[in-house]
Amino acid sequence: MMGGWSEAEPSAHETEQHLGRYTLLEPLGQGGMGAVYRAEFRGPGGFRKQVAVKLIRPDVMAILPHARDVLFREARLAALLRHRHVVDVYEPGEEDVRTYIAMELVEGLSLHAALRMGQPPVSVLLEVGIAVGEAVHHAHSLLSGGKPTSLVHGDLKPSNILLGWDGSVKVADFGIARLLSGGDSRARSGQEGTLGYAAPEQVQGADVDARSDQFSLGLILYEMGLGRPLLLGATAAELIAQTAQIDALLS
Repeated sequence: MMGGWSEAEPSAHETEQHLGRYTLLEPLGQGGMGAVYRAEFRGPGGFRKQVAVKLIRPDVMAILPHARDVLFREARLAALLRHRHVVDVYEPGEEDVRTYIAMELVEGLSLHAALRMGQPPVSVLLEVGIAVGEAVHHAHSLLSGGKPTSLVHGDLKPSNILLGWDGSVKVADFGIARLLSGGDSRARSGQEGTLGYAAPEQVQGADVDARSDQFSLGLILYEMGLGRPLLLGATAAELIAQTAQIDALLS
Protein backbone atom coordinates (compact mmCIF):
# COMPACT_ATOMS: atom_id res chain seq x y z
CA MET A 1 0.00 0.00 0.00
CA MET A 2 1.02 3.62 -0.30
CA GLY A 3 2.33 5.24 2.88
CA GLY A 4 0.25 7.63 4.94
CA TRP A 5 -3.07 5.95 4.17
CA SER A 6 -5.05 3.33 6.02
CA GLU A 7 -5.95 0.13 4.28
CA ALA A 8 -9.27 0.11 2.44
CA GLU A 9 -11.39 -2.71 1.16
CA PRO A 10 -12.26 -2.60 -2.56
CA SER A 11 -15.88 -2.11 -3.51
CA ALA A 12 -17.50 -2.77 -6.84
CA HIS A 13 -18.39 0.85 -7.58
CA GLU A 14 -14.81 2.02 -6.90
CA THR A 15 -13.07 -0.32 -9.34
CA GLU A 16 -12.45 0.07 -13.06
CA GLN A 17 -13.06 3.82 -13.10
CA HIS A 18 -11.23 5.95 -15.62
CA LEU A 19 -9.35 9.05 -14.57
CA GLY A 20 -7.52 10.89 -17.31
CA ARG A 21 -5.08 8.46 -18.88
CA TYR A 22 -5.45 5.99 -16.02
CA THR A 23 -7.78 3.12 -15.20
CA LEU A 24 -8.38 2.78 -11.47
CA LEU A 25 -8.17 -0.89 -10.55
CA GLU A 26 -8.60 -1.05 -6.78
CA PRO A 27 -8.31 1.21 -3.73
CA LEU A 28 -5.11 0.80 -1.73
CA GLY A 29 -5.92 3.14 1.12
CA GLN A 30 -7.70 6.23 2.26
CA GLY A 31 -6.88 9.29 4.32
CA GLY A 32 -8.14 12.69 5.30
CA MET A 33 -7.53 14.18 1.86
CA GLY A 34 -8.82 11.39 -0.35
CA ALA A 35 -7.78 7.92 -1.46
CA VAL A 36 -4.93 6.08 -3.15
CA TYR A 37 -5.64 3.61 -5.93
CA ARG A 38 -3.72 1.01 -7.82
CA ALA A 39 -4.14 2.18 -11.40
CA GLU A 40 -2.94 1.28 -14.86
CA PHE A 41 -1.78 3.46 -17.71
CA ARG A 42 -2.68 1.83 -21.00
CA GLY A 43 -1.08 2.88 -24.25
CA PRO A 44 -0.79 1.79 -27.89
CA GLY A 45 0.41 -1.69 -28.78
CA GLY A 46 -0.83 -3.24 -25.57
CA PHE A 47 1.44 -1.09 -23.37
CA ARG A 48 0.47 -1.27 -19.70
CA LYS A 49 2.13 0.21 -16.63
CA GLN A 50 0.79 0.02 -13.10
CA VAL A 51 1.04 3.17 -10.97
CA ALA A 52 -0.43 4.60 -7.79
CA VAL A 53 -2.95 7.43 -8.16
CA LYS A 54 -3.73 9.69 -5.22
CA LEU A 55 -7.15 11.19 -5.77
CA ILE A 56 -7.92 14.31 -3.74
CA ARG A 57 -11.52 14.66 -2.57
CA PRO A 58 -13.44 17.50 -4.26
CA ASP A 59 -14.64 18.86 -0.92
CA VAL A 60 -11.03 19.12 0.28
CA MET A 61 -10.09 21.11 -2.80
CA ALA A 62 -13.15 23.32 -2.32
CA ILE A 63 -12.41 24.35 1.28
CA LEU A 64 -8.69 25.05 0.77
CA PRO A 65 -8.03 28.37 -0.98
CA HIS A 66 -5.68 28.01 -3.96
CA ALA A 67 -5.32 24.29 -3.14
CA ARG A 68 -5.17 23.31 -6.80
CA ASP A 69 -2.35 25.74 -7.60
CA VAL A 70 -0.43 24.78 -4.48
CA LEU A 71 -0.83 21.08 -5.22
CA PHE A 72 0.39 21.46 -8.79
CA ARG A 73 3.34 23.62 -7.77
CA GLU A 74 4.42 21.15 -5.12
CA ALA A 75 3.99 18.26 -7.57
CA ARG A 76 6.32 20.07 -9.97
CA LEU A 77 8.91 20.34 -7.22
CA ALA A 78 8.47 16.70 -6.29
CA ALA A 79 9.03 15.75 -9.93
CA LEU A 80 12.50 17.29 -9.67
CA LEU A 81 13.43 14.74 -7.01
CA ARG A 82 15.30 11.88 -8.60
CA HIS A 83 16.54 9.57 -5.91
CA ARG A 84 16.40 5.84 -5.34
CA HIS A 85 14.86 6.36 -1.91
CA VAL A 86 12.09 8.74 -3.01
CA VAL A 87 8.78 7.65 -4.53
CA ASP A 88 8.77 9.00 -8.08
CA VAL A 89 6.00 11.46 -8.98
CA TYR A 90 4.85 11.13 -12.60
CA GLU A 91 2.28 13.88 -13.06
CA PRO A 92 -0.57 15.84 -11.50
CA GLY A 93 -3.87 15.98 -13.33
CA GLU A 94 -7.51 16.86 -13.12
CA GLU A 95 -10.68 15.66 -14.73
CA ASP A 96 -13.95 17.45 -14.06
CA VAL A 97 -13.76 18.22 -10.34
CA ARG A 98 -11.34 15.41 -9.54
CA THR A 99 -7.71 16.35 -8.89
CA TYR A 100 -5.06 13.66 -8.65
CA ILE A 101 -1.36 12.81 -8.69
CA ALA A 102 0.07 9.76 -10.43
CA MET A 103 3.16 8.25 -8.87
CA GLU A 104 5.34 5.19 -8.59
CA LEU A 105 3.63 2.09 -7.24
CA VAL A 106 5.67 0.48 -4.45
CA GLU A 107 4.78 -3.16 -3.89
CA GLY A 108 5.34 -3.85 -0.21
CA LEU A 109 4.23 -2.41 3.11
CA SER A 110 4.74 0.72 5.13
CA LEU A 111 7.17 0.96 8.03
CA HIS A 112 4.11 1.58 10.20
CA ALA A 113 2.69 -1.81 9.22
CA ALA A 114 6.07 -3.46 9.74
CA LEU A 115 6.42 -2.01 13.25
CA ARG A 116 3.04 -3.44 14.18
CA MET A 117 4.57 -6.88 13.54
CA GLY A 118 7.36 -6.34 16.04
CA GLN A 119 10.57 -4.47 16.75
CA PRO A 120 13.03 -4.69 13.83
CA PRO A 121 16.66 -5.76 14.21
CA VAL A 122 19.38 -3.12 14.41
CA SER A 123 20.45 -3.88 10.83
CA VAL A 124 17.01 -2.87 9.55
CA LEU A 125 17.00 0.27 11.70
CA LEU A 126 20.33 1.31 10.19
CA GLU A 127 19.25 0.51 6.64
CA VAL A 128 16.01 2.45 6.93
CA GLY A 129 17.64 5.34 8.79
CA ILE A 130 20.37 5.76 6.20
CA ALA A 131 17.92 5.51 3.30
CA VAL A 132 15.50 8.08 4.72
CA GLY A 133 18.38 10.36 5.70
CA GLU A 134 19.71 10.27 2.15
CA ALA A 135 16.24 10.97 0.76
CA VAL A 136 15.58 14.05 2.89
CA HIS A 137 19.11 15.36 2.35
CA HIS A 138 18.54 15.11 -1.39
CA ALA A 139 15.31 17.09 -1.03
CA HIS A 140 16.84 19.71 1.24
CA SER A 141 19.67 20.23 -1.25
CA LEU A 142 17.40 20.48 -4.29
CA LEU A 143 17.98 23.38 -6.67
CA SER A 144 15.56 24.72 -9.26
CA GLY A 145 16.91 27.21 -11.78
CA GLY A 146 20.10 27.36 -9.77
CA LYS A 147 18.26 28.48 -6.63
CA PRO A 148 17.43 26.50 -3.47
CA THR A 149 13.85 25.24 -3.39
CA SER A 150 13.72 24.96 0.43
CA LEU A 151 11.73 21.78 -0.05
CA VAL A 152 10.82 20.22 3.28
CA HIS A 153 8.83 17.02 3.56
CA GLY A 154 7.02 18.18 6.68
CA ASP A 155 5.23 14.90 7.42
CA LEU A 156 7.83 12.19 7.93
CA LYS A 157 6.30 9.27 9.82
CA PRO A 158 6.39 5.47 9.61
CA SER A 159 3.35 5.32 7.31
CA ASN A 160 5.14 7.55 4.77
CA ILE A 161 8.15 5.22 4.60
CA LEU A 162 7.58 2.32 2.23
CA LEU A 163 9.43 -0.99 2.38
CA GLY A 164 9.35 -2.81 -0.95
CA TRP A 165 9.27 -6.57 -1.24
CA ASP A 166 12.41 -6.14 -3.36
CA GLY A 167 14.29 -4.67 -0.39
CA SER A 168 13.87 -1.03 -1.41
CA VAL A 169 13.19 1.78 1.05
CA LYS A 170 11.30 4.80 -0.29
CA VAL A 171 9.88 7.98 1.21
CA ALA A 172 6.42 8.92 -0.03
CA ASP A 173 4.53 12.21 -0.22
CA PHE A 174 7.48 14.50 -0.91
CA GLY A 175 6.38 17.86 -2.21
CA ILE A 176 2.68 17.58 -1.37
CA ALA A 177 2.91 17.35 2.41
CA ARG A 178 2.88 21.17 2.64
CA LEU A 179 -0.44 21.51 0.84
CA LEU A 180 -2.47 22.19 3.96
CA SER A 181 -0.23 25.06 5.08
CA GLY A 182 -0.67 26.95 1.82
CA GLY A 183 2.65 25.89 0.37
CA ASP A 184 4.91 28.19 2.41
CA SER A 185 7.26 27.45 5.31
CA ARG A 186 4.69 27.98 8.04
CA ALA A 187 2.89 24.99 9.52
CA ARG A 188 -0.41 24.75 11.35
CA SER A 189 -0.81 22.65 14.45
CA GLY A 190 -2.47 19.36 13.58
CA GLN A 191 -2.73 20.25 9.88
CA GLU A 192 0.81 19.88 8.64
CA GLY A 193 2.85 17.10 10.10
CA THR A 194 1.43 14.35 12.24
CA LEU A 195 1.28 14.82 15.99
CA GLY A 196 3.71 12.44 17.62
CA TYR A 197 6.23 12.94 14.80
CA ALA A 198 5.97 16.67 14.05
CA ALA A 199 8.73 18.99 15.27
CA PRO A 200 8.05 21.58 18.01
CA GLU A 201 8.07 24.44 15.51
CA GLN A 202 5.36 22.69 13.53
CA VAL A 203 2.96 22.25 16.42
CA GLN A 204 3.65 25.85 17.43
CA GLY A 205 2.84 27.13 13.94
CA ALA A 206 6.36 28.51 13.43
CA ASP A 207 8.65 28.31 10.39
CA VAL A 208 9.89 24.89 9.35
CA ASP A 209 13.14 23.95 7.65
CA ALA A 210 15.37 20.93 7.10
CA ARG A 211 15.79 20.46 10.85
CA SER A 212 12.07 19.74 11.15
CA ASP A 213 12.49 16.64 8.98
CA GLN A 214 15.59 15.64 10.96
CA PHE A 215 13.58 15.84 14.18
CA SER A 216 10.85 13.61 12.75
CA LEU A 217 13.42 11.10 11.54
CA GLY A 218 14.92 11.00 15.03
CA LEU A 219 11.53 10.10 16.49
CA ILE A 220 11.08 7.36 13.90
CA LEU A 221 14.49 5.85 14.72
CA TYR A 222 13.69 6.04 18.44
CA GLU A 223 10.51 4.06 17.84
CA MET A 224 12.33 1.48 15.75
CA GLY A 225 15.10 1.12 18.30
CA LEU A 226 13.02 0.92 21.47
CA GLY A 227 9.88 -0.67 20.09
CA ARG A 228 7.59 2.19 21.14
CA PRO A 229 7.08 5.85 20.21
CA LEU A 230 8.74 8.48 22.37
CA LEU A 231 5.57 10.60 22.46
CA LEU A 232 2.64 8.63 23.87
CA GLY A 233 0.00 11.26 24.58
CA ALA A 234 -3.55 9.94 24.43
CA THR A 235 -4.93 13.19 23.06
CA ALA A 236 -3.81 15.87 20.64
CA ALA A 237 -3.32 18.30 23.52
CA GLU A 238 -1.08 15.83 25.35
CA LEU A 239 1.01 15.19 22.23
CA ILE A 240 1.44 18.92 21.64
CA ALA A 241 2.52 19.42 25.26
CA GLN A 242 4.98 16.52 25.10
CA THR A 243 6.44 17.82 21.85
CA ALA A 244 6.99 21.24 23.41
CA GLN A 245 8.76 19.55 26.34
CA ILE A 246 10.89 17.23 24.23
CA ASP A 247 14.16 18.26 25.92
CA ALA A 248 12.81 17.26 29.32
CA LEU A 249 11.63 13.90 27.97
CA LEU A 250 15.10 13.14 26.65
CA SER A 251 17.04 14.30 29.71
